[in-house]
Amino acid sequence: MKNIDSLKYFLEKAVFETLKSGGLDVSKYAIAGGAIRDYLTGDKIKDIDIFCQDKESEEVLLKYLQEKYILLNENNLLGNFTVNDRWIQVIKGKYGDLSTDDLIKSFDFTICGAMMRGNGEFKFLPTFFQDCLAKHLRINGIPFPLSTLERMQKYIKKGIRHAMELYSV
Repeated sequence: MKNIDSLKYFLEKAVFETLKSGGLDVSKYAIAGGAIRDYLTGDKIKDIDIFCQDKESEEVLLKYLQEKYILLNENNLLGNFTVNDRWIQVIKGKYGDLSTDDLIKSFDFTICGAMMRGNGEFKFLPTFFQDCLAKHLRINGIPFPLSTLERMQKYIKKGIRHAMELYSV
């Protein structure tokens, strides 16, 4: 498993420097989910999900990215862009205080419960590292049952073992 310092450097270079160069206040943004897991485990990163503190910071980010980069597609849940040869997803409508654990607690699986804020601070669910190393698919919650089922099938195909176990933070 790679270390947190190399992850921080990677995310800073891949995303936050781009936002800073556009004059955006990076403290209002966080990268969370599978990109962090995939980087640490050495798996291919499919996309990098950016979460916004509020509607205003979301609108600023979307406007900046649309002016400077290629918009692949957009709907009411997300906007997909190619930024410096990476696929970046702006997750829409999922706001909150990024200094708390609320965002990572909202993910369906513990292997997605990781976040880096724009200020460089990390947050992880307590079993994130254990479950990533063991390739253990532990359910954290089921906010969208059909989506969780589809994602479960994807992870099982990737070799992550599923255990019908709920984790409560």
